[in-house]
Amino acid sequence: MATSGILLPRVLVRHALGGLLLSLAINVHGAPDLPPQSMLDLSLEQLMEIEIDTASKRPSSWREQPGVITVFSADDMVAMGAKTLLDVVQRIPGTSLGIDGRNSIGLMMRGNWTLEGKILVLLNDMPLNELLYGSWSPLPYIPVGQLDRVEVLRGPGSTQYGGSAQLAVIRIFTRQPGGANDGQIDYTAIGQSGEFTQMVGLSQRFASGQWQGALNLSGNRGVWGNETWIDNTGSAISTAEADTNGSTLALSVNRANRDHLQLYHEQFDIDAIQGFGTAEPQGVVLVNRTRLRYAHDLQATPTLLLSPSLSYSHDNLRVQAPEEPTVFDVTSQSMGAGLDLQWEYDPHNQLSAGFEYSVEGAKANTTSGPFFPAPTARYFGDSDEVDYERSSVYGHWNLALGDYVLTLGARASHHQDAGNAVTPRAGLTRASANWHFKWLYGEAFREPNIETIHYGTRTESINPERTVVNEIELGHRLLANGYLTLSVFDQRIRDAIIFSQDQIDEFTYYNHPTMHTYGTELQYLYRTSGFSLQANYSWTRSNDDDLTVYDVPQHAGQYIGAPAQVGNLWLTVATPVPHLSSMLGLRYVGSRHALDFDPALAQSQPDFPLGMQRLDAEFTVNAALRYVIRNAILTLGVDNLFDEEQQMPQPYSGFSTPFPYGSRGIWLRGEWEWD
Repeated sequence: MATSGILLPRVLVRHALGGLLLSLAINVHGAPDLPPQSMLDLSLEQLMEIEIDTASKRPSSWREQPGVITVFSADDMVAMGAKTLLDVVQRIPGTSLGIDGRNSIGLMMRGNWTLEGKILVLLNDMPLNELLYGSWSPLPYIPVGQLDRVEVLRGPGSTQYGGSAQLAVIRIFTRQPGGANDGQIDYTAIGQSGEFTQMVGLSQRFASGQWQGALNLSGNRGVWGNETWIDNTGSAISTAEADTNGSTLALSVNRANRDHLQLYHEQFDIDAIQGFGTAEPQGVVLVNRTRLRYAHDLQATPTLLLSPSLSYSHDNLRVQAPEEPTVFDVTSQSMGAGLDLQWEYDPHNQLSAGFEYSVEGAKANTTSGPFFPAPTARYFGDSDEVDYERSSVYGHWNLALGDYVLTLGARASHHQDAGNAVTPRAGLTRASANWHFKWLYGEAFREPNIETIHYGTRTESINPERTVVNEIELGHRLLANGYLTLSVFDQRIRDAIIFSQDQIDEFTYYNHPTMHTYGTELQYLYRTSGFSLQANYSWTRSNDDDLTVYDVPQHAGQYIGAPAQVGNLWLTVATPVPHLSSMLGLRYVGSRHALDFDPALAQSQPDFPLGMQRLDAEFTVNAALRYVIRNAILTLGVDNLFDEEQQMPQPYSGFSTPFPYGSRGIWLRGEWEWD
């Protein structure tokens, strides 16, 4: 959901008894649709050599890719107890959840709040970031049964991807064409405290002659919880009134592996229950989003591949409230074209280059309400419509230097409003049978989005964000069947664009001082016959004292809402019973700080009754059994086995003048099962 960064309450998620999970996958054409060789059957050596192309267009193993990479296979998602895409992205090293405007969930990554367009999310290589703000909120909840894999590049990816690829790139792949005609139905129910969240998915793959494709449909219906929330004015509202409903469609079609068509559509509505820190009963956010991409692969010579492409994106965001039928209604769209060139001039070296051009714009369909200017004014200055042009050229060179691979790249960008920029990257990698090494340098250039530019007209200027990241990664076998990876990063965001308050009580986007975070990340993989274990851990520090909007008073080293430590572990164990496996997932989120409604302050300073509190560390456990029964896969599990309290804080805190928004947390019980 698209939201700006207005101060909102932190949200608490609490499980009363531990959530019960029932998941059923039925293949409608016979045997269960399992991979020809399950990932659990692969040895450690085979897993280490699986090829991807997330950080370099030249496919190679994740150990050779010039980036800090995490890959989640379909089996990983099952083993960690994930039910939805949101469960999966939480397991990215250094990642936790936060919340923003009207219940919009976002990710904290490497100590930074990412919702304001700081990460790029691709589904089947189409950008899911909404066009107004550049943000991505993982709604609605795509069931895990429809996901083939998730690949994550932690660090800047602007040189290769452009757009919002500033702090990370998350590539999501739904079930892809497989040259067969088969289908699968998935049903998941999560029940607790007398309420249920239900998800259903339908996948159908088809093939005929040179044509093959895959269609994935999903729908979900659920509630926020059944607790009472107290807003900043002392008003109470039940979270049981907050429904969430949504559906998705993902279609992939290719002809002779040369013509590729991708379509994605999602629509959902959320009963937000709160606007900007104040109770807003029955307030509804409605989102419709469509993505379309066509690409043609032309093998010009045995070593030269040309891939022209066309793309189209369309978003509509509406907000309805009890007092008015619609208080916000803006439609945005983007049309683009590109050409990608890949020249593998010898078996060890490759040159990639390309060009991209797009026009994006927006139209305000409603001209009244709290989001809009006075009736005599226009939403975009002197008009209700606006459009901008973007263009860029990029190039990457992978050069073998003995046992090392040198990667050099750059992207030159032009934005009609933000001007020109060049973002370079460099990397040196080496991988052997038992170890690997990476040195990485990358920059990112995040152009202002439509709403950033819109709000920016209230200030003298908005400069683009520029990110500089230095990284080193080392990997080595630890135990005969284990592999340990250590990553160290230093990340600086200059001219950070943050929605905040100025000196005259006006909210808009501003360039803030440099955001500096640094830390380390560990990943461990262990694999033997019938046993699989994966774990990751991250530690992050920041210069929070330099940014008022993120500052935690009398505490240095953590931005508000960001934990210093995050850890995940999941394992799968085969049982003596044929086709029955057991899964166990563990998650640790370190202590954080958040605003909280303070009744004492409400008496002395009613305009700003907020205090800062420390949120305790969280340790959650889930467990499940998975059984293959002929043409069905049945999963039965318990989430949050020990009823651990969990939180989703709002990441903004400090303001130059007192501001009355914000409140104590929204309490939820179980229905959304954050693991």
